[in-house]
Amino acid sequence: MHSPHLRVTQRCLTDDLRLDAALVGRDARHYCAEHEALRTFVIKREAGPDAGEPIVDVGKTGSVLSLHVGQGRAATIWDADADVCWLLAWSPTHATHEKRDAYQHFMRLDRRGELMPTADDYEAIDREAISYIVDGLASACADLYAEARANAGSELSQTFENRGALILVDVVVIDEDELEEGWIAITYPRDTPLTPEVAVDLCARILPTHIPASRISFTDHFAKRPMQPDELIFTWDYARAS
Repeated sequence: MHSPHLRVTQRCLTDDLRLDAALVGRDARHYCAEHEALRTFVIKREAGPDAGEPIVDVGKTGSVLSLHVGQGRAATIWDADADVCWLLAWSPTHATHEKRDAYQHFMRLDRRGELMPTADDYEAIDREAISYIVDGLASACADLYAEARANAGSELSQTFENRGALILVDVVVIDEDELEEGWIAITYPRDTPLTPEVAVDLCARILPTHIPASRISFTDHFAKRPMQPDELIFTWDYARAS
């Protein structure tokens, strides 16, 4: 079963839940023990991110949904394009027609333009995703250089799965006399938030420390073959002391 991203806006984290704003980039599953509203959000929206009763007069018609949290209420919204369900707001009080009512709280936030996720909230998802990808790839490829060096001239590969999308890393090392030359090719889906700059850092983590990042550069070929679509290729050379 597909599991959507479950995120909490920074405003909701700090103002409603009184939690650290730094959690905004993390999936709510990782810290749901911190608050009852988070536990309920994860349990109910993981299986049905678009479930819940629409909250009248809040957001676009039918877009913001009610979530019952004990005696309190929360507001969520499902962004199918980004594959993320947001916890927008929470209040411990449900008192119909009173100013302290949760739904009155949601409407006040909406009128002030403070209810919906901000650009910073979405950017936090990308930062967390990039960190996850790089850490996972670096771990998966930890022995790739040593294996390529032990099999000089042979192309070795490693794959890493990111939410169903495979990222492929190829490495080849040519060792002649005192000169070592090598290439790393990273093939990844276009919707993966892996930038060329981040890819350079990844290469530096895959390669041993005696090959500094300053020796790594972009190229348009992998050993003797040309670059393929959706591929980034880096090369390095290293002269060992005789």
